[in-house]
Amino acid sequence: MKNNNISVFNPEICRLSILLFLFFIIVGCTGKETAVHPTLIPPTNTMIANLSTKTVTPPATKSVAVLTEMVTATPTVSKPYPTDTNSYQLLGRNSIAIVGVGEDKIHLVDLDTEYIRSLPSPGYNPFQILSWDGNGCDMVILAFQSLQLPYEILRIDLEGNIIHDFSSFKQPTNIGNVTLSPSGEWIAYRVSEGSPIGGYDLVYEFENIEVISTDGESGPFRLTHHNGGREVAWSPDSTRLAFGDYDENRFTQLYISNLDGTVRSQLTQFDDPQVVIRDIQWSPDGKRIAFSYERQGNISPLQPRKTDVIILTTESGNNSFVIDENIYLVGTLWWQGNDVLVVDGYTAGSSSEANHSLFWLDSQTGRVMSELKADTAPGGYMEVTHPIDSLARLGFFTGGRFYTYDIETSIFNTWHNVNIRNDLGPFLLRNWVYAPSGFAGEASCKP
Repeated sequence: MKNNNISVFNPEICRLSILLFLFFIIVGCTGKETAVHPTLIPPTNTMIANLSTKTVTPPATKSVAVLTEMVTATPTVSKPYPTDTNSYQLLGRNSIAIVGVGEDKIHLVDLDTEYIRSLPSPGYNPFQILSWDGNGCDMVILAFQSLQLPYEILRIDLEGNIIHDFSSFKQPTNIGNVTLSPSGEWIAYRVSEGSPIGGYDLVYEFENIEVISTDGESGPFRLTHHNGGREVAWSPDSTRLAFGDYDENRFTQLYISNLDGTVRSQLTQFDDPQVVIRDIQWSPDGKRIAFSYERQGNISPLQPRKTDVIILTTESGNNSFVIDENIYLVGTLWWQGNDVLVVDGYTAGSSSEANHSLFWLDSQTGRVMSELKADTAPGGYMEVTHPIDSLARLGFFTGGRFYTYDIETSIFNTWHNVNIRNDLGPFLLRNWVYAPSGFAGEASCKP
C-alpha cells in the first residue's frame, strides 16, 4: 500500500485558498515536448553540521537546465470539470484520482479516454485520499460526515462504495498529518488541543503525535512528550516513526521511536526556539532521514525567512549534511532511491516562478547534481509535483494541464483532452494520486 503523507488540518482550507497558485489543475491527452536535460553542476559548499542554525555561503553562479526549444501541442476542445460521461466505462491503468477543496466527491479520470467518474459518497464527504492500493481496486480515504463531526477513515472501491470503516479511528476535526503505515496496519496523526496561538499552520497550545492500529486493538500510543508534535513520517518497514517535538527547553527537535513510543531517541540539537521541522522523509532502506527546517523570523531585510534541508543517519544523527545551495524556500522533497534526494524549492529567497527549480542532490555529499528550472517546463511553471510510477516519472499540474516528466529520458508528456475546471476557473486541488504501477485497469478488479 502506498503511503501519502499530506497534512489534512481542516482549517487549512483557508490557507489553501490563499495559496491558490499551488492548486490549479488540468488533465488531457498525450503530446511530447522537447526534452530537457538537467545539467551537472560543480561541487558546492556543504557543511557537516551540529544542526545549529548556521548559514553556508552558496557559489556565486551555477549551471541550470535550459529548454532550448519547446513545441506547443494544440489542445483539443476542452470540456468542463467535473463532468461525468454519459455511459459507464471501466478505468484504464493510466488514471488519476482527485479531491478538490470544498468538493464532496472523488473524481477519477482516465487520461487516455477522457472518461471522468465522479464517485457518489452517500453518508460521507471525502477530505483526502490517503492511499490508492497496490492492485488499484480500492482506496483508503479520510472523510467526514459534516464539518462538525469527527474525521473517519474509510476503504472504498472505485465506485465509491464503502468496503470497510476503520471504526477505531474517530477523531475530532482538529487533527492533521494523518498517514497510514506502509503495511496498512497503523494510523499516525497529529492531534491539536487547547487554544489556537496563531501561526502559518494554526498552531495550538498542545500538539501531539499519536498512533493507533487500524483494527482498534492497539493504541492509541502517544509519541510526543512536550506538546510540540507537528510532522510525522513512517519508516519503510512500518516499525518506527520520525517526528518533531519540543525538548525540555521548548526547542523543536527531530525524534524517532518505535510505533508504541518506546526506544525513543533525539537526532538533532537545534539551538533556535523558532525552528520548524517540515516534510520528513525516510530513505527507502530506512538508514537515513531527510527533512527541511524553516527558521522563523528575519535572516536579513532581504531574506525574511530561510529553509534548509538536512540529511542525517537514523541510528545516531551523525554525518549530518545541511544542504544550502541557495535554496531558500522548500516546498516538498522525496528520495529517488537511497542515493539521490529531490528537492522542490526556490532560490534567492523568492517564490517567483523564475526562481522555482527541482534539485537532484547527491545524498552522500550534499552536492547538487542537476537542476531543472520550472519556468522551462511546458506552460512555464510546475505545481503540486510528486513522483509516480516507482519514481521513474514525476507528475505535476500547470494552471491548465496535467504533465508527466520522464526522469531517465528528460521528456515531458502533456495530457490535453480533459480540461479540469469549474465555473470559477481551474479546479482548486486538495490532493491527487496517480494509479499505482500494479493497477492493470479496472477490468482486473471485476469478478
